[in-house]
Amino acid sequence: MFRGSEPQDALSFSDETSRQNNEKTARLVWTHAQISKFANIQWFLELRNLYPDVKSELKSSQVVDNFDKLPRDIRRRVSSGLRGARIHIVDTFAYEAESKQVMRRIYKCDNYEKVLRENENKEFAKLLIKGMEEWVAKQILLDSPAQRLEQNLQTRGMAGFGYVASTLRQESGRKELALDLDLFEKGNKRITDTAAKYVSRSGVVLSDAVEFSGRSFLGEYHARQVVAQMVNQSHAFDAGDDAAVRWVKGQRDHFAINTVYGLHGFLSPLYGDIDSKLSSRTQAADIAARIGQRIYDENGLEGLLDQFDYVTFNGERITETNIKARLEYWRTITEREERIEKLIDGLR
Repeated sequence: MFRGSEPQDALSFSDETSRQNNEKTARLVWTHAQISKFANIQWFLELRNLYPDVKSELKSSQVVDNFDKLPRDIRRRVSSGLRGARIHIVDTFAYEAESKQVMRRIYKCDNYEKVLRENENKEFAKLLIKGMEEWVAKQILLDSPAQRLEQNLQTRGMAGFGYVASTLRQESGRKELALDLDLFEKGNKRITDTAAKYVSRSGVVLSDAVEFSGRSFLGEYHARQVVAQMVNQSHAFDAGDDAAVRWVKGQRDHFAINTVYGLHGFLSPLYGDIDSKLSSRTQAADIAARIGQRIYDENGLEGLLDQFDYVTFNGERITETNIKARLEYWRTITEREERIEKLIDGLR
């Protein structure tokens, strides 16, 4: 059996992929896949055996590019095994589309980009574009699992209220969860891209607590205990982005510390240095992420929900109950943007 070096206390192992879906737009999609330490990854081991010449890491590109050529029974077993993988997607399209609507209202025309290009005050145009990018990043963060969890806890009186919370505010200086955009400044990368990547990662750590806090009927004390336990678990991420793991850890620590007094000295580690060459579950997550990305590109949210049992989209768990409303909203903004793009193309 192909075995790897994996922290024993990590509950899951994950990896991600991204794609800019349309060269004409700034739209970016981050797909993060999460494999439980308890998951049966026989499907991955079977795939691994198909590539005997690969001595170290089985890359997702090798698998996905040739997946349709595999025997039908193997494809069926892989698809069945993948159902247990969790998929966390952040798609910036809706946020970018709404920012365009704001700009159209400001300039009172559809082709505001042409107006900006022809603006003699180039510095003003740059500042305006930067301001809209920051607005998009903020909207991504407002939909993040952390902000959803904060809202659920505040609504239910489980964070920042009551006798226990009063003590927390006095002794630990509790603050509201901040939207610090400076943390997403990374060289020449757009802050929207970095925010989308970080938020997709945070779903690994916070999504269970978001779901629980939104439907729990437990009393405040017991609910606090459950939320703290859910967020204070170890997870492992593929090496390569320490800043992303630090940000996710900061989000996690905010809730772990502020829901149960005294927990700050007992926080579980988040591992951001996993060498995927030595971790079979991280490689499995890489393959799941790439397959999830392909399914999303070809068949959207419905396709993802058909293949995976657990999907979050822009910070929200997608189920049979809410998918219809999400698809309707998506269809509306897609048709609007396509209609406007055609009008602009006709003017060129």
